[in-house]
Amino acid sequence: MFIATLSTFFAMLWGGILGVFLGLVGRWPDAVLMRVIDAMMSIPWVLMVMLFIAIFGTGMASLIPVLSFSYGLSVVYLARAATLSFVAEDFIWAAKARGHSPLHIVTTELLPNVQTSLAVQGAMQWSWIFLGVSSLSFLGMGVMPPTPDWGQMIADGRGVMQLAPWVVFWPMLALSSLVIGVNLFVDALARNFGIDRALPLQKYIAT
Repeated sequence: MFIATLSTFFAMLWGGILGVFLGLVGRWPDAVLMRVIDAMMSIPWVLMVMLFIAIFGTGMASLIPVLSFSYGLSVVYLARAATLSFVAEDFIWAAKARGHSPLHIVTTELLPNVQTSLAVQGAMQWSWIFLGVSSLSFLGMGVMPPTPDWGQMIADGRGVMQLAPWVVFWPMLALSSLVIGVNLFVDALARNFGIDRALPLQKYIAT
């Protein structure tokens, strides 16, 4: 859980700030960087992780940076789309008229207005990253013993699954229950704040 939590924090941090900044400035920085992000997102995250691990080895020091980067790409989409709904508002024009820098507008005007959408996305990202870490551990590329991990427990129990199926069953049940529970929580959170989780992506495609 530590890896998933820290990776989610860094993914939301860099992805949220960059997405809001691109939504604000627009023009060629937005066009160029979004095409670069499109290209990066076409690479499967597992392939990124495998390449990173092949160079730097396994462990938290390798997993956290690559997971933060790969999952932060989708955060840029959402933060940019959420920002586009505010850039034409009067308070943004007033901040520009007062001569405030883009960084000041991002941190004081835009981030407080998109933080709810980012919070919902962050909770969802955490469940995806947690599932991703468990999948990597199952494949032998994630958390290594003696650090406990449900994916590693499932992998270790495959050899005795016919004799003791509960060795695999309980970690699988715990993992699936946690991921489903977080998804249900995020759905309830989105409904409570009136957020359509599909809307930011639709806005991005429309632009």
